[in-house]
Amino acid sequence: MFIEITGRVDENGNVQIDWPTNLPVGQIRVVIEAIDAEAEVAEEAKWEASLAKSEDVLARMADKAHEDYLAGRTEEFDPDIEEP
Repeated sequence: MFIEITGRVDENGNVQIDWPTNLPVGQIRVVIEAIDAEAEVAEEAKWEASLAKSEDVLARMADKAHEDYLAGRTEEFDPDIEEP
């Protein structure tokens, strides 16, 4: 289970944490990650561009899967059955 705890570092270098309430009983691990806003925006733009390039590929794959389904070449998926 992941619980995101956010916070910030103020101008004096002090960490201010927004602690959630009603956490489940048990051990936790807290990892602090410095966020570079510019790098995060650049990374998001990279993923958006990659997704935009793949839309036609995904559409072709979806069309092929639908064609296979209509032709009876697919099987019902049952998550409770393990594949060998």
